[in-house]
Amino acid sequence: MATNIHLISNDPFDILDDDDEENVDLNEDLESILEEYNHDIDFDYTNTNLDEEEMFIDKTNALDQIVEQRVLSQKLSQLSTDNEYDSTRNNLKRSQSTLSTPDIVWKKIRNWDDRKIQHEDIIDYWERLNDMFDHTMTHHIMNTTTTTTTIEDLRDLAVLKNNIAKINLSKKLWIIYLKSGTGQWETYESKNTTVNRQIWSTAITSMIPSKLITMNMMNQTKNEHKICEMIIEEHLQEFDEQLEQYHADYIEKKNTLIDFSDQMEKDIQTFVEQHSIVPLEMRLNSKLIVYECDYENRLLERKYLQLKPTDAQIQIQKHLSDLKDTHVKSKYDLIELKQRILCNKPTQMIHDKALTMVLPWTFESTQDNRIHQQQIDQGDKELQAKMTDLMVQSIIEAERKIYENEELLNKELRRVSVYNQGLITESMLDIINRRFNMLNKKYDSMSKFKINYYFRDHYDITTDTTILSNIRFSPTMIMASSSHLFTDEQLKLLNRGPTYVPPYQTYVITSTLDESSSINTMIHQQYKILQHDLSVLYAKHNVNAAQSMFISKEIKELYTTTFSIPLPSGLYQRAVYEHNLIQTIQEQLKHYDLILRRTADQRNVFYLDDRSYFEQKSHEYMEKTNIFQLCEIIYKQNTQSQQEYLTKTINSLNQDFEMIVGDRKKFKDILNRICGKIEQTDLPYLYFLPDISQRENNLFLQPIITTKKSPTSRLASYLEQSIRPIIQAFISSNIFRNGTDFIQKLNQYFEDDNGKRLRPTTKFVTIKILNFPHMVSHDIMLNAFQDFLRDYIIVPDIENLSLGKIFRLTSAFLHNNRFYYNNKIYRFVKGGPMSLPFMETLTNMYLFQCFKSLSQTTVLKNEFYGRYKDQIIFTWNEQFDQLNSILKTIRTENINLKFDMNIASNARFLNAYIENQQGTLYSRVDHNCKIQPYTLPYVIGHSKVSYSHWFRLALIRAVRYCTSVTDFNQERVYLEVTWLANGYSLKFIEKRINHFYSHFGAVSLRTCLDENVYKKLRHRLFNFIHEQRNYLKNNEELDKKNERVQLTYLYEFGPKRQFNQRLQEILSRNLKTTSTSSKTNPIKIKMMTKHQHSLNALFSEQNPLHNLSKKF
Repeated sequence: MATNIHLISNDPFDILDDDDEENVDLNEDLESILEEYNHDIDFDYTNTNLDEEEMFIDKTNALDQIVEQRVLSQKLSQLSTDNEYDSTRNNLKRSQSTLSTPDIVWKKIRNWDDRKIQHEDIIDYWERLNDMFDHTMTHHIMNTTTTTTTIEDLRDLAVLKNNIAKINLSKKLWIIYLKSGTGQWETYESKNTTVNRQIWSTAITSMIPSKLITMNMMNQTKNEHKICEMIIEEHLQEFDEQLEQYHADYIEKKNTLIDFSDQMEKDIQTFVEQHSIVPLEMRLNSKLIVYECDYENRLLERKYLQLKPTDAQIQIQKHLSDLKDTHVKSKYDLIELKQRILCNKPTQMIHDKALTMVLPWTFESTQDNRIHQQQIDQGDKELQAKMTDLMVQSIIEAERKIYENEELLNKELRRVSVYNQGLITESMLDIINRRFNMLNKKYDSMSKFKINYYFRDHYDITTDTTILSNIRFSPTMIMASSSHLFTDEQLKLLNRGPTYVPPYQTYVITSTLDESSSINTMIHQQYKILQHDLSVLYAKHNVNAAQSMFISKEIKELYTTTFSIPLPSGLYQRAVYEHNLIQTIQEQLKHYDLILRRTADQRNVFYLDDRSYFEQKSHEYMEKTNIFQLCEIIYKQNTQSQQEYLTKTINSLNQDFEMIVGDRKKFKDILNRICGKIEQTDLPYLYFLPDISQRENNLFLQPIITTKKSPTSRLASYLEQSIRPIIQAFISSNIFRNGTDFIQKLNQYFEDDNGKRLRPTTKFVTIKILNFPHMVSHDIMLNAFQDFLRDYIIVPDIENLSLGKIFRLTSAFLHNNRFYYNNKIYRFVKGGPMSLPFMETLTNMYLFQCFKSLSQTTVLKNEFYGRYKDQIIFTWNEQFDQLNSILKTIRTENINLKFDMNIASNARFLNAYIENQQGTLYSRVDHNCKIQPYTLPYVIGHSKVSYSHWFRLALIRAVRYCTSVTDFNQERVYLEVTWLANGYSLKFIEKRINHFYSHFGAVSLRTCLDENVYKKLRHRLFNFIHEQRNYLKNNEELDKKNERVQLTYLYEFGPKRQFNQRLQEILSRNLKTTSTSSKTNPIKIKMMTKHQHSLNALFSEQNPLHNLSKKF
């Protein structure tokens, strides 16, 4: 894991790699990778039910403390200090309501670095360096009862120490110049060569003319070697004199401070070593590596000439070196492009070109600040998208250049091979390869320095980088309100989206205790989730109480031992940094009365608005909607009546269930499955998410209702398991499971009948149901269900319950879906909560009935036809009037159904763009233009694991969707840029891409876009669908036999792979499978980790503060 996080760097909030990923067991890693490949997912995230946001937030923790005195300029106040004086320091923070002007800052920071740096980001670095120094040294002054020493006194000493350190760094470089020029520099090549090792740096030789002028020797015979030595000796002498002066000034200054302590001196020295001198060390180390590579390259050149090559061989060596240099440079140019995206550093050229591509921003004249802000935000989003699009094209072009340069290099190497015409000797080729290694090392050093120094740590800016700090790549937060004063750092964090998990926050929240107590408290809290899952596991496997206690004791000891480790300093610094930043954002949201929510399209993007406006629209929705009905008002103060209401509701439902089912003894098992238990039931609550698919200035909202432990959830689960297989048997032939199922059936349809089904005139018809899923009243839904039971179900009962009882239970389910909102209880009167799978089953049944006349019409007998939730697609080869007539009949028979229809030679369906190109099917991945590009889906749980899964399957989807290798390559780069723009490292991405090509046997596509290789890959991945479905079926069988277990635990830091392996051993050793036919089969245990503090949990406040929802 990356631990070299600089204390005061402008960290881009990147996603840290796992701490134990480097030493992973390959078999274990392969098993998890194969599981990600095999577990197919639904990419139609807009219909995904993610309303069960997990908020593991302790209401008493430090995140809820009043932080009105905090401002961003003080966000680093805890980073290098001990916890014992944090509270004292916080009370002494001075107000900084007005920021210092650049001129004032410049005067204050000038002493740290004498370079003429004027960019605001760089000035900000030195300003923050001063803030950090102030905080580091303040406690020394506070702990001295009577002191005349000031912060400025200590800063003077620190600057002197800083100057001493700078001169020592300069001396180090000039001593290397002296050693290389006199042949005394011991490097790998210099110790293994017999050639002359004396090589003077051009930095020295370029000073010879001016030195000759000062010596009046311009017209005299000159000894260049002696002059270079003289120049260096003079500089070294000057350095020594400066060091002597700075040391004397330091001692003099120190002696004037009566109460100056050894600890103060030690802290000053530490500060200089760890902070103020860091950028200078970075520059020097990079310069030394580059100089060493140039030095060794010169030695190898001399060694090559020592072999007495012919003119042709000299030209070959030069040509190969040039080709290698071009090839290596092109590879690192590509790395720089990707790092610019990760660090959000657009070039000025990209910014200027994007500006010419977007439409001129013509803002409508309006007095409405909200509309004006939305126009600005929309313009920003268009520019950001264009810049990111240009980066995608730049990366594709850079990859093309790498391939071309590599081909040219390899072609020349083959030509001059010792086994081909003897154009060059083996010894010469060996030297050439060693020079190649020098080039790799040189460019690697230059690249790392540029990325770390300019992009990540912001010590300076490159000449080609835009100087506007607010210019960013997509995606960014949607800002419908301008009533905020978010800083650039706060916006960077918010742009990571609601899924982002600030790392190691539990370590910060519990840090008010001593280290041992802090870790023990954290471990105790985190273990509770795993303890719950273990209890469920014991019950499934009939483990007795004594054995379960024994197993749990061993597991808890393992958990405590494994994860009771302190966080490394660098990681703790980042955790505190982000913790403080989060608190300042929370305070701004509160102070300016703002609301922050994720978006209804299920993307990882925040939406910012004025709370009053958002709540006004929410109330308007509830007043105008015909989906919900008000049942009861809940008064805040009457706790007893609130609990009585919940109890009364559950008891009433249970009585209804018993009355419907009948005979309690006969149907005891069924009643146990459907009846609610008060202690295990929560009342669902409603909250709203902004629907940004509507491009109007007005705000549209989408209601979300939680249902995980609702009073009807047990009944819904029973009905789903009982009825869904029967309904699916009749409708599944026309239902797409997901995008994978759709694209497979589409391709299979057109491949059948020798590919003659797709005519040049064939059209695609798509239907979009507009009022899905709350289309009709419960009575209409139940009538359709009754018709379905009558027309299609020939058995008299299902699981010993008559069809009449099944119907009445379904009616009870529909009529009793209640929820809490704004101190009121509502119930559904149309549809129901789609987060309950049974509601989706009923909706599918109803739509099957509605469009039965369409799907079964004679003209569609040989056409492609299917539906996915609220979307229908089919091919059409008849007259348009005939289609209109059929749809008119459907509208007449289903007056409550609202839908739009589109017919064309192309269509967009389930994130695929398909087109009939003169009788040939063309398809590719389609990115919805109403969704901000380069966004990730919104996920819960462990976001990094989820996004790893999404990335692998998105690559598979790209192959299945894209008929052209060029389109696939474009989509692959789009995915790379998406993950980079959301903070995932090049290592994370490259590891998954390389494994994808290797696993599916298409490594050559990495460098050469060969259509034939790509066709084989497509064929392999369409066949892979069968493997994925078998995997799903096998897991379902394992679940039935209790041979597959999923355990979840909260995780922050530590060797989780080691823990997972040990836990597997403990459980496998102690548990036996319940299936007698497979006693020798080990239990398959899947370990999942969750994060505790996503930004959505920290900022959204979507959970109502009410006793009826207190368990959420």
